Amino acid sequence: MHDQRDAGVAQGIEPRSYGKPGGRVQRGVAGGDSLNVFYDDSEESGGRDALLYASLTTRGETYRYYRFQTPDDGLVDYYDDNGRSSRKFLVRKPIATGETRSGFGYRRHPILGYYKMHTGVDWAAPIGTPIFAAGNGVVIMAEWHGGYGRRVEVQHANGYITAYNHMSGFARDIAKGVRVKQGQTVGFLGSTGLSTGPHLHYEVMVNGHFVDPMRVKLARTREFDGKLLADFKRERDRIDQLMAKAPRLRVIGRAGVGVDNIDAAAATRRGIVVMNTPGANAVAVAELTIALMLGLARKLPKANSTMHAGQWEKKSLQGAELRGKTLGILGLGRIGLEVAKRAKGFGLEIIGSDPFVSAAVARENGIKLVTLDELIAGSDYITLHVGLTPQTAGVINAKSIAAMKKGVRIVNCARGELIEDAALVEALKSGQVGGAALDVFAVEPLKDSP
Repeated sequence: MHDQRDAGVAQGIEPRSYGKPGGRVQRGVAGGDSLNVFYDDSEESGGRDALLYASLTTRGETYRYYRFQTPDDGLVDYYDDNGRSSRKFLVRKPIATGETRSGFGYRRHPILGYYKMHTGVDWAAPIGTPIFAAGNGVVIMAEWHGGYGRRVEVQHANGYITAYNHMSGFARDIAKGVRVKQGQTVGFLGSTGLSTGPHLHYEVMVNGHFVDPMRVKLARTREFDGKLLADFKRERDRIDQLMAKAPRLRVIGRAGVGVDNIDAAAATRRGIVVMNTPGANAVAVAELTIALMLGLARKLPKANSTMHAGQWEKKSLQGAELRGKTLGILGLGRIGLEVAKRAKGFGLEIIGSDPFVSAAVARENGIKLVTLDELIAGSDYITLHVGLTPQTAGVINAKSIAAMKKGVRIVNCARGELIEDAALVEALKSGQVGGAALDVFAVEPLKDSP
């Protein structure tokens, strides 16, 4: 099936900025802007949605890009109507969000106190913000480098080197000799070395000389001619013919992170776009999580129900303090980190588990990074903030509950399917789990639940 959508199943595409298929259009959304994409989710695509086409209309101009795999090297990229690559040789700003703080040129150093050349551009953003490679290349440095703190250097073609400094940590597998692609995460924003606050100091060198990343002229990576151009035009025309058969578009938008609770397959069959809004409700969910933890600690649900039943159970409803307890956060994305920020104010010891987060990023947020088994065994409170995948479904089950501290309290504001209901009920009855606060369920609305 071929599916034309306004933004596809757009997990990870935030409505604040646009991303071109092969590069980035780094500007805010304005009224009248539109993005139209066309996917192939047929069996021929290898079980993965293949983005065949994207058009972006902004400020009255429309940019169109077609997917094409070049036969000489097997690489897949996106090209305009005339066979020119959409990808710049280097991206000028290797971070999705951030405010410019210092430009290229002479300035008074804020720490050293004297005038010296500022050999790059600084962008300020929250600690842990991903930093991506500005272009394809090979890592030639990934280590602590004096006042630069944690530094990554990438060697590109034609004598170009890009450098990324003051990182809180390196991305997984980033080491000297590793080949990286444009847009691949190489590290996370921090404030290491001689730094006045969290920021990325980004440098570009050409043949050993520093140049202004915002002014250096950057060529496109490729432009077709001859037989390659003819092959591309045939593929372009094929995609145009497929799009001509697509139905009119409609949109389903979800105010949250995932789209697993939407029948995306049915929406696809009817030509309906499915979109999410990652990060939009992070603070709200984090605040609810803390509220539910307090409710469990002070036994508020039971206190409320017994009071309404005319009972006075004050002695049996003695609560517990959060201070000094260990909170285990499973999933250190936007919501998990927001929970950690708030939990620190209650004096909780915070541990977290997430295979996609470095120990350095966890430390910057006051979290001790541990394995899933360590989190399960060492937490007084466990809160879940992961998406639903085959790996996370039923992560709270009879076996994992048996490994928990007796009396552990569990909070779930993520996905109901993360917990095996029957196992949780038995654990509540036996006292192995001291309480559970659930904002989500495997089947909603809740009707026949144990």
